Amino acid sequence: MALLDVVYHVLDITSKYNDKQLLDKAIELIPVSKIWSNTCALLRETQLLFYKIKLEETILLEKFFLLSLLTWFKNEFFKWYEPNCNGCGKLCEMVRYDPVSPGQSRGNTEVYECTDCQTSFNFERFNDPYILLQTRQGRCSEFSQVFTVMCFALGYEARFIYDTNDHAWTEVYSHIQSRWIHCDPSEGVVDKPLMYELGWGKKPKLIMSFSPTKEIQDVTWRYSQDHKGVLSRRDADTNATILYVVSKHNKLVLDNCSSPLKRRHIFKRMIGELAEFLTEPRTIEVFPGRVSGSQEWREVRGEMEAPVFDNGYVFQLHQSEIKVQPKYYCMWYSTNSDVYLFHWNGGTSNFHRDWRTCTYSFQNVIRKEEPDWAQTYLAREVGGKPGRVTWKFDFTNTNLNIVGISVKINAFHVDSGVVEVKAYNNENKISLKNGTAIDHLQLIPEKSLTVQVILTGGTGKISWQQSQFARQSMSEGAAVSFGVVLFIS
Repeated sequence: MALLDVVYHVLDITSKYNDKQLLDKAIELIPVSKIWSNTCALLRETQLLFYKIKLEETILLEKFFLLSLLTWFKNEFFKWYEPNCNGCGKLCEMVRYDPVSPGQSRGNTEVYECTDCQTSFNFERFNDPYILLQTRQGRCSEFSQVFTVMCFALGYEARFIYDTNDHAWTEVYSHIQSRWIHCDPSEGVVDKPLMYELGWGKKPKLIMSFSPTKEIQDVTWRYSQDHKGVLSRRDADTNATILYVVSKHNKLVLDNCSSPLKRRHIFKRMIGELAEFLTEPRTIEVFPGRVSGSQEWREVRGEMEAPVFDNGYVFQLHQSEIKVQPKYYCMWYSTNSDVYLFHWNGGTSNFHRDWRTCTYSFQNVIRKEEPDWAQTYLAREVGGKPGRVTWKFDFTNTNLNIVGISVKINAFHVDSGVVEVKAYNNENKISLKNGTAIDHLQLIPEKSLTVQVILTGGTGKISWQQSQFARQSMSEGAAVSFGVVLFIS
């Protein structure tokens, strides 16, 4: 379907989500007391660490209620549909779509055939939440339709989110935080909007929200750290169409408001969201790949997470080092020799071979030697998934604090490739991109620190080569290509 046809089709479907009979039916099915009890239990557990988390109790309560609701919905109420043969139980492949039935209640019918026992069966993709409240099965679209309705039934302002990369979820508006909260009912996840890009390896192009009031919005910017990359995947006609339809419908929403107070609230919410989109979101979190659906299905879609190798190596000071009260601690690495060198002022040096041995964890990263170009470097494995390497430093067994940091990165990037270095702990959060060195940056004193390099971006089959770090010429010998210096007090 053309973009406008898709927009109006989804608008028609979501326009019935605030139907009173539908909401009455939905609220009958929600075990509110059970969900509230689970929410309170989560809150009590978190209160023990409340001084560290630094969140308002009302924000925690809202988050935990949504999480408890999602957990119940995914694990007890709605079922992910797997096309298992009715005869022998084998997972079957779809052979064709049957034509769409007239009306809005039914989308495409998927037809499956079993290669073992030749059984044929259908899976009907319903768009009517009345029917879905009875069938209680489907995939991400059906999950999100019903969950959005249930959020409405509980008094939330909610909207259906449609991703042209073939996924759907829900957003719930928080009046406490004055923002829309990402909720993915098929994944059981709350408030992790960058999960699709950083965990699944998706490259967002167009993600739109749809409300029963016919308010719509291009929300792609909430779900990507690379806004330029999003624009590069769109053509001028797409941008013009989105601008036209969003402006038209949101003006109608405001014009049709029943009171000036409501109109002011909606307008303020719209402006606040647009202001949010001006800044690329950032996170230090590492996300998993997709969990819903069979492993084979997820692999075909390319949404499996690259495996994380947890070495668990932590840099710590020995008793002999503690006695001399070192003022700095160095971790040097040479890609050419593939060797780490550890050094502290006044002390001896220690060596470790192989870049992987001293990492806390790494994912989708390899060491490469290019004889033709006489270069060595660390880069992503072949493919477009993000690469991450993490190192951890912990001086909690001492009377010393980490008070500053310097980082040498030797980053290399071309086209849309991105090399990002992060350093963080409870009090410090530093993020620099594409080779910007960190030169004796002062930190709020802490006893531990995590340093991470993240490789993303790039285009085409060689995207993995377009973001590299610790790159050096083979003629340099064992020179330092990546290094961290921690200043200690």
